[in-house]
Amino acid sequence: MSALSSLLPFEVVQALGWTLVHFLWQGVVLAFLSIALLPLCRTASDRYTAAFVTLAFMVAAPVITFATIHRSGAHGLGLDTGIWRHVVDAPAAFVWMNAVVAVWIAGVAALSIRAVGGWYVAQSLRHATTSELKHELAQRCEALARRAGITQSIAFLQSASAAVPMVVGWFRPAILLPVAVIARLPLYQIEALVLHELAHIRRRDAVANLFQIAAETLLFYHPAVWWVSARMRTERENCCDDLAVAQCGDAIGYARALTAVETLRPSPRFAVAANGGVLRQRVLRLVEGTADTNHVSVIGALIGLLCFVGYAMAPSVSISTRAGIPAPENIQLVLVSGQDLAPPAMPELALPEITLASNARARART
Repeated sequence: MSALSSLLPFEVVQALGWTLVHFLWQGVVLAFLSIALLPLCRTASDRYTAAFVTLAFMVAAPVITFATIHRSGAHGLGLDTGIWRHVVDAPAAFVWMNAVVAVWIAGVAALSIRAVGGWYVAQSLRHATTSELKHELAQRCEALARRAGITQSIAFLQSASAAVPMVVGWFRPAILLPVAVIARLPLYQIEALVLHELAHIRRRDAVANLFQIAAETLLFYHPAVWWVSARMRTERENCCDDLAVAQCGDAIGYARALTAVETLRPSPRFAVAANGGVLRQRVLRLVEGTADTNHVSVIGALIGLLCFVGYAMAPSVSISTRAGIPAPENIQLVLVSGQDLAPPAMPELALPEITLASNARARART
């Protein structure tokens, strides 16, 4: 912990620790709001927007919480209840916060290394074993891009390393078509898959994917963040499916093309590919027009709801400190419960003996 204290000011460490703790209940609330909102969305685009906004609020909530705690010095914000009372009900509470921040930093560092590795793999696919498409196929792909309303320059490449069609790159995107896909699928199915990748470029999904990876890295410890992010990826693929079918006009042929590429290995996380999402649900949407409304399991919803209700019903506990955050060697915690505070009991006075002695002296004088 001494190393952590030397890197960050004491006030910042404590405010950051309480921010991470408070996001546990904040993430649950935002996730349940998303669960309530998603069934009301009729289209995949609306569901994607709802999930994106939820994830944006999840990222904004810790920022606002940290600013509030750091500015006011109110560690618990008056919301420390339930099991956290046992954590804060001791001078060692600040040691606990140091441990929380240290574990969070270690997790962020590990996932950051993983993200950089994924970016490197995605970029290496663009430059490794790639070549220009045949002239006729390249012309067809460029015509599809113009029909999709995309004006920016796109590189269409065939790749011996990529297993599925994918988009690589944010500002100068390239669509990689695997050699196996070009050799095995008929031309109309290849065009349908290219339309799917063009939809990713048109929607700028690479930037949204980068935002998701950042949110998953910073808030990795909360399952609700991963669930909302997975929902975003599912609905993003549904949106691109709808745009591709609207362009090619053949839902059955497009579904067969998805089935053909689904058996191939997954793509890197820094690439957006045609085989993302759950194949069965995507095919049912395209063929039968059925949407996935089971956004979360009933058991998981009940567990989360019970946890939140238990948190809300627990007696409130607040922490007060002297003028901001005290120095570590002068920690004083004052816990105030929701019950009425009574003054300390005073020792009983021996009133009967005093009264009898006074009466005896009075009789003697008379």
